[in-house]
Amino acid sequence: MSSTTSKLSEIVEVRSGYQVRKVSDDSAGTHYYLQVSDFNEDRTLINSENMQMISPPRNAEDYELQEGDVVFLSKGQNNFSFAIRSLPKPAIAASYFFVLKPKVEIESEYLSWFLNSDFSKNEILKVRSSGTHMPTITVSQFLNISIPVPDLKTQQLIAEISKLSMKQQRLLKELSKKKEDLVKSACMSAVGNGGARVFVVSP
Repeated sequence: MSSTTSKLSEIVEVRSGYQVRKVSDDSAGTHYYLQVSDFNEDRTLINSENMQMISPPRNAEDYELQEGDVVFLSKGQNNFSFAIRSLPKPAIAASYFFVLKPKVEIESEYLSWFLNSDFSKNEILKVRSSGTHMPTITVSQFLNISIPVPDLKTQQLIAEISKLSMKQQRLLKELSKKKEDLVKSACMSAVGNGGARVFVVSP
């Protein structure tokens, strides 16, 4: 397995998302508006059913998200990346996202996986500004980040392993929550019955 190392500037085009001064949900809007609040807690899924709709006044077509794009949160302490595969159309991303469009043959999920890796996050931490209001990475700083680019088959394998790992984590979290709810319910039931019986759920 061999790989080359490239700057992001060599493999993707990057632009900021669409700037909206004030977001107000418009049921008759023309575009879905992707925001941080549309992601789950782990930033691994988008709840598209709750996405707000807006009517951009200009040039919205130039900002529309396409399958294979990657969005990256460029502001704040907790940067993350997400590969777009399925979204209601047409959709545009909020301005605090970078939208990455591959210029070469590269697996979007691999690109997103790398940008979410500890190595990449450490690189971003080194270069981003840390102003009084909110840490930010500029487009030029972002494009200067280096990324290993293995062959496409290896990229797909890494992406699939990452996808399975994220699914496992979600299922384990759901299972843990169900156990917690069951314990709470059993304890409340015991209290309601005068404390006669307490159920213990094994880990």
